[in-house]
Amino acid sequence: MFSQAELINARVPWDDDVKTVNIDFPDYISQLLLCNTPPTEEELPQVTSYLQEAIEALLDVQEGLRSPTQGDAGEPALPTNALDEVNTLSTITKKIDAARIILSPVRRIPPEIIQEITLVCCYDPFNDNLNIPLAARFPLLLCRVSSEWRNAIESYTRLWSHLRCNPGVGRDTSAFNSTIQKYVTLAATAPVHLDLVLTTLSQQYERQSERFVSRTIGLLTLGGTTQIETLSVDFGTTGIDILAPIAEEMRFGSLPDLKVLNFKAPNQSSAVTVFKKVFADTPNLKRLYLEADHSFLNFDVLPQPMMRSLEEIELKGKDLDAAQWMLLVVGCKKLRKASFSLDGRPPNFLQAIRITKLPELTTLSLNFQRGCLYSPFLPFRWIKLQRLTTLALSFNSPVLPRIPLLDDNYIPKLSRLTHLSIVTNISSGSWGINAEGEPIHRNYINTTSDGVPVTIRRILSLARKDLESLELSLTAPLPIWRAVLKIWSGEHISTSGSNHKSTAIGMKYLHLCVPAGVIIRGFAEVLAQLVERQVNHPRCKLERLKVTIGVENYDRVGIVDEAVGLLQKGLDEYVDAYDLRLEHAVQTYQYQPSLSRHRRR
Repeated sequence: MFSQAELINARVPWDDDVKTVNIDFPDYISQLLLCNTPPTEEELPQVTSYLQEAIEALLDVQEGLRSPTQGDAGEPALPTNALDEVNTLSTITKKIDAARIILSPVRRIPPEIIQEITLVCCYDPFNDNLNIPLAARFPLLLCRVSSEWRNAIESYTRLWSHLRCNPGVGRDTSAFNSTIQKYVTLAATAPVHLDLVLTTLSQQYERQSERFVSRTIGLLTLGGTTQIETLSVDFGTTGIDILAPIAEEMRFGSLPDLKVLNFKAPNQSSAVTVFKKVFADTPNLKRLYLEADHSFLNFDVLPQPMMRSLEEIELKGKDLDAAQWMLLVVGCKKLRKASFSLDGRPPNFLQAIRITKLPELTTLSLNFQRGCLYSPFLPFRWIKLQRLTTLALSFNSPVLPRIPLLDDNYIPKLSRLTHLSIVTNISSGSWGINAEGEPIHRNYINTTSDGVPVTIRRILSLARKDLESLELSLTAPLPIWRAVLKIWSGEHISTSGSNHKSTAIGMKYLHLCVPAGVIIRGFAEVLAQLVERQVNHPRCKLERLKVTIGVENYDRVGIVDEAVGLLQKGLDEYVDAYDLRLEHAVQTYQYQPSLSRHRRR
């Protein structure tokens, strides 16, 4: 990686100071001082004997200096050759140092340990990757140690295959790409993990940034010397659209070994165009995170080869409607984990979609960014999920959508579901509860005979007997919460409205997001009673209870301490481990539970 001139200039021999005192080392000592290898079996006795003789000579000189002679007046005086003795003492000390350096355990460190030490020293804990300026300087510094260390480091492909590149402001693009080329050359055939970061750009360096993107990605894809396995391209939130001027000119080769791709370009209008062109040939991609400008992300963003191999996908930055989402996922037959942001507006062309199956999908997260004007289960009419175990429904609204009675048929039969999350935005500025604790939003008023709102009751019907964890974030008054908690405490709420014994007794984790006003009006006592009933059940498996307390504004922060106190007093008696976390629209405070714990009876 480094030229001979660079290595010579970088080396600072330790024995320069030794030469100034004219030490005449034996040949075997001089040769060992020129390298960093341990002495051989033949050399070891010689070095040990040399060290022992030097130590004995040092003791003799020190003894001579400690034995003063008698002066003319009978007073103690230094020997006449004291200066020579001091010089001899310095020379012997250097000999001892040289022998000890040769016998030092550091010379016996295996190359594998040296390689791991180097990797730790170059590691950037904040980026989970290697940073090019740090990693480029550090190996050069190690060249001062020895050629053995340099060879061990250069042959360590893991060190050179993890790379984080940030061109910064004003950095020479050619030199930067040259450094990347050196890295990937030393990486040889090892899988390359590359992170390109362009989050600190300004208008002044716009053209430089364009050249960096074009040359760097072109170098890596067309060079033929790398096997890129993980690639992250992050444009941050910069408002400079550096991709637009070069989108039509960029030409890239195949990336057959790419398995993980993170592409973040929320403000780049040409991001999708570049994405399709650069990653058109990625037949083995397994995991994709794509964040692009909301105006250009659509259901046809994924190339066909990519769709056939994808196992995990997360799309962010565009709210797809139900039809676009379904058209996108139907081609991903191997999909196991998926997360999408959906538009709440009703889809237009659902009838054109054929019924399909996603046989491998086990985890699904749907985030309705603009509210939801239709049943969140509408897409499940066309998509069958036989193996789904984890379902998360998130609504960017303080209330849940109203599910028409006709949509009952769309509620999927998820026989393997074990983890369910239903989240509304309790930090949106309105809890939907007036000063008297009564509901503001009408969908909470339309309840069934058991006191549970129709929407909540239908969604909670997904909580079947094998449910292990449940997360509920609701802006609802105390009567609603009391009715909803029946699903967990003793009565299961079915879609037909009939009640039977709880099938959620085996739940291990429960997370509730509750407005502080509801807690101080009696929620804490209700929850404590239900927890006591559960932990005393012989088949109870509850391991963790988490309560997130929502505060509407700063004027009401004072009620938080009261709410936390009530929860701690009621829950600490019965739950083996629980978290109390306060969420505020601006700031988050962390409350730790007390140390006392009681065993279940």
